[in-house]
Amino acid sequence: MSVDVEGGFDNVDITLLGDIIMARECKGILVEWVQRWARRRKLYFRFNGHTLKSYYVERGIPQGSPLSPYLFGIYVADIFLCRLKYTPTVRRAVLSYVDDGLVVVAGSSREVCAMMLSVIFDDMDRVARGRGMSFSAIKTDWVGFGGGWDGIDIGGIRKEPVEFLRCLGFFFNVAGDFSSHVEYWTRRGLDVRRRIAAVGRRFGSIGGIGAWELWRLIFAVFVPNIGYGVESIGDNKKAVDTLQVHTNDCIRTCFRTPPRTANNILLGETEIPPWHVRLRYFRRKCYLQMISYRYGGDLPWFGYVRQSWGEEDVVPV
Repeated sequence: MSVDVEGGFDNVDITLLGDIIMARECKGILVEWVQRWARRRKLYFRFNGHTLKSYYVERGIPQGSPLSPYLFGIYVADIFLCRLKYTPTVRRAVLSYVDDGLVVVAGSSREVCAMMLSVIFDDMDRVARGRGMSFSAIKTDWVGFGGGWDGIDIGGIRKEPVEFLRCLGFFFNVAGDFSSHVEYWTRRGLDVRRRIAAVGRRFGSIGGIGAWELWRLIFAVFVPNIGYGVESIGDNKKAVDTLQVHTNDCIRTCFRTPPRTANNILLGETEIPPWHVRLRYFRRKCYLQMISYRYGGDLPWFGYVRQSWGEEDVVPV
């Protein structure tokens, strides 16, 4: 289930924010500095080159400031508590990034999962209202893996499951095979490829903007687009093959040379491994093997994670 804090930065109570910072054992001078920084901000409006008079803003924290996401993260930390639970019948966790949250539940039955989703949403919404915020049930979506799911009650509204769910650029679909994720990012990559090819046609691939400039565009713009989240789909051979096909097509279209020749040039001149070689390092089991366990040994639930990975024949380092 994907949730989003309604109101966000504008609804941060500066006084309460100071109390929360103080409760986290920060120095009083830091609390005073944050409160002075957040209050009495000047705001200007400019239309057609003319600047209007200034307005003082006392509400929330400023969007666009590099400090605001940190302060907002502190303010909503209690809303997005992990709420970890691991029992024989249900497993649950809450993940968050600034104001975006993701609730993950696995249970012995669909009824148990649906009930747990509803309970967690109500609990987060209760804490959020104590912070002057709330969650919008309209902006909340959920997806059930495996099919056969009915709607559930979220915030007093009946919500039906969606075909796929987006969270921080990742697309989770009903089948759980990341096909929606690959389809979205390869479609974005196709738009990028067309733009790069247009630049090459406009200025000339060879002798115009230069061959290596085209390479830099492909591997700095195109590849990161289609490879978004590749570490999570690396064990899906079909998805990896799809990315390779799109990369080869991009090389043929933009650089006008066979992919094998282009990859060999790239490896010889820049020591950058070919794309299909790099994909091997992102396969899921290899990725999990590189995770160090020493940072989670003191967490009571970590042993369960270690055990579940062990059942998948993943050997930790």
